[in-house]
Amino acid sequence: MKILFISRAFPPVVGGIENQNYELSKWLPKVDGQGKEIPPFFRALCAGQDPFPSTQI
Repeated sequence: MKILFISRAFPPVVGGIENQNYELSKWLPKVDGQGKEIPPFFRALCAGQDPFPSTQI
């Protein structure tokens, strides 16, 4: 799985958010090389379905 990380500030600009973005881009791939299961409600949300269907009264 690939994650698109969009930010308006990234090194070589200097600052706190830039350092955070750099560290996230550096360490995120190392956190879990095996991947994780996507929860079913999130899959439904991504597919445009209501994960918690309700009826209007």
